[in-house]
Amino acid sequence: MDIIEEDLVEIDLNDDVSSYNENQFQTNGHVIENEQIMEIPLIEYSNVVNENKDEDKDEYDKYGFKKSYKYISKKRQEEYEVYYQKVLERREQKWNLLLEEHGGKFPPKSTKLKRFIRKGIPGYIRSYCWLYYSGAKEEMSNNEGLYVKLLNCEFEEKNKGLTKKNSKALDCIYCVEKDLFRTFPDNKYFEVDSSVLEMETNKNSTSPSEKYYVNPYIGSLRNILVAFVYYSLPKSDNGYGGTSYTIGYCQSLNYIAGLLLLIFSQNNEDLFKSNATAIEEMCFWVFATLIGKILPKEMYGENGMEGAIIEQELLWNLIIAENGRKFGVKKVAKWKKDMEKKNNIMNGLDGVPESENLTKLGILTFKWMTTCFVGILPIETVLRVWDCIFTEGSITILRVTLTLLRIYENDISKNDDELEGWDFINVIKIYELY
Repeated sequence: MDIIEEDLVEIDLNDDVSSYNENQFQTNGHVIENEQIMEIPLIEYSNVVNENKDEDKDEYDKYGFKKSYKYISKKRQEEYEVYYQKVLERREQKWNLLLEEHGGKFPPKSTKLKRFIRKGIPGYIRSYCWLYYSGAKEEMSNNEGLYVKLLNCEFEEKNKGLTKKNSKALDCIYCVEKDLFRTFPDNKYFEVDSSVLEMETNKNSTSPSEKYYVNPYIGSLRNILVAFVYYSLPKSDNGYGGTSYTIGYCQSLNYIAGLLLLIFSQNNEDLFKSNATAIEEMCFWVFATLIGKILPKEMYGENGMEGAIIEQELLWNLIIAENGRKFGVKKVAKWKKDMEKKNNIMNGLDGVPESENLTKLGILTFKWMTTCFVGILPIETVLRVWDCIFTEGSITILRVTLTLLRIYENDISKNDDELEGWDFINVIKIYELY
């Protein structure tokens, strides 16, 4: 906790580029380009009930997600997209020059590179940057052929007559399959026809059901998650023991792996069509590195995601400390205390000390952390956050969380009921943040 607190205090969410520790890559900097910034309100409700006259014609963004104009007008969003595209083009030009300076290779970590990454990695090299700077490329090189071996483990277990009743891995795979069609249902790359969902599954077959491979994205997602099941289980459960704690599978991992697959496949469209396994392997190693080495330990452990809960408790303890003044979230800190006090009075626990409050408000932002903001923030914002996570580490999640709470503290604190506050935080994605 002391280390986390020191890192957060140091940046104060508004820091300057100063010191640089080459080993940790934890220097802090926030530089704004000297350019005119188009102001887009964070919250804008459209006065028109339905601006899209052709209701049957869905519109999708470049990542395949269905566009929605429920909370921000179509005109306003299109204006921003035009503006933001120009920003992306300028950033791409600067990255091209940076790569030229280093002979076409990725430069070593430095304050300059950190500044470039915080302003956004160009889409055409984003997946390669994640692979390289996360350390996943080295992991993949050191474990050549392991991905395919992990996939074969499922067939080996089934050929031995094992089922989900006597195999921990197959039980996890059963859970994976239940989540596959729930992953990005509004994304055109992951959507499937209802007839696919109704396809029968042969429980006696040693091969996966064909319905999971009708859509190549669903099939690749299944492969990545199945490989991770065996990679993250101990050898005593016929796994590889590749992570420092037992995982297998838990909900929210499908969203993280799914987004990785989207980005890597878009950066390598031809390769994905001709050799999907190659794309899957890169995604798998970035995914395994993120879950096993970058994010907090026990984040997705089999003991009820205990690590994520602990991280949330640490975060809210930091927020409550000094009544929120340290991180500029005084209203949120006061609101949380008031809601907890109200909750305890209603449950006949008004004499309980603040340190022993038994309310769920301590894990308000649990979903933010476990999904790494997928489905919480707009996709462009999520990718910018991930750029930093893969290069600066999990401290990025705490920084972004505190920043969001600061931005929305007025909206959160005006809720008189903890459930209303909970609902607001869980649907914060409806507000456009770019």
